[in-house]
Amino acid sequence: MKIYRDENELDKAVEISVLLNELKIQYRVLDPAGVVRQEPALNEIEQKIKGGVYYPDDQSGDAYKFCV
Repeated sequence: MKIYRDENELDKAVEISVLLNELKIQYRVLDPAGVVRQEPALNEIEQKIKGGVYYPDDQSGDAYKFCV
């Protein structure tokens, strides 16, 4: 998930995410409350968040485990 504090940056991210549909990459645009529902640890800064883009299929890994 990427979060944005600037409305213009959020709008640009949404425009780019729409293009990802062509690559079959799923995403959801979230309002500030949706961002906090997805990541409750952000509750303290909800009033500073304009929104976010959540990529449900995005993954992360442990670089150390990958390299060792």
